Amino acid sequence: MIAALLLAAVAALAVAALDDSRLRALLTAARRFDPRERAGARDRRLALPGLVDAVGAAIASGLSIQLALAEVAPTLPRALARATERAAAALSLGS
Repeated sequence: MIAALLLAAVAALAVAALDDSRLRALLTAARRFDPRERAGARDRRLALPGLVDAVGAAIASGLSIQLALAEVAPTLPRALARATERAAAALSLGS
């Protein structure tokens, strides 16, 4: 128990000593080892061909790109849906 507390104290001290850029790099590196992050990346990668097919079919049926992206986004995994919604919003805002 004492060893775990000592390890946590050393880790907290090390994080406090890092500047923002190094801390961000450390957190990004640590996130790569998180199994939930890898599962989310796998889900996004597997859903991407479906996104392309669905948007292509929507465009072929006469919808605009913006509307096609907005209509397809709710059917995707949440991380990919957010990116698709942002793309549709960017097209409507012209940015």
